[in-house]
Amino acid sequence: MEENEEIVRSLNKLTLVGTIVGDRVINKNAVRNTILRFWNPKFGVTISDLHNNVFLFKFKSENDLRRIWFGGPWTIMGNHLTLKRWYADANVNKIDFPHS
Repeated sequence: MEENEEIVRSLNKLTLVGTIVGDRVINKNAVRNTILRFWNPKFGVTISDLHNNVFLFKFKSENDLRRIWFGGPWTIMGNHLTLKRWYADANVNKIDFPHS
């Protein structure tokens, strides 16, 4: 049990959730391609589409995550990308993303 909890904690440390602030839903493949091109993570990132303009970013390295976390602000196709740290017990429908 402790081993599983440690795995979950390590995954949480390497995960961000983000929303694209805009009036329309952006195509998820366009988001994925844009993110990979601009972020260019050295060790990789898995991008999951959670729902309209909300994505989960699971990094393979702390260095990549820190570079993205502190390297913003980020824009996707002219829309602001707001990032937050992800936690296993987080409910994506209740995450408060500040609008800019």
